[in-house]
Amino acid sequence: MAPKLKAGDLIFVDTTVTRLAGNGIYALRCGDALLIRRMEQRVGKGVVLKCDNKAYQDIEWTGKAAASHRGVRIIGKVHGAICAQVI
Repeated sequence: MAPKLKAGDLIFVDTTVTRLAGNGIYALRCGDALLIRRMEQRVGKGVVLKCDNKAYQDIEWTGKAAASHRGVRIIGKVHGAICAQVI
């Protein structure tokens, strides 16, 4: 999620939100990987996962089944972050 979030930043995740609850930044589990992505619900397109880092392409899902088929699970919604410098 660089440049918005960087390695070492501390993020605050509301783990009571385990479903898409409006557009925003979410923590996701995909297999063994932990991802932080913007999730946007778009009319006629389903859900789009975006990364602020332009090196990563957007991912579009047309339904809940598409996400669960890939093993993606919402851990929670990100509500804030503290920037930290890795030393």
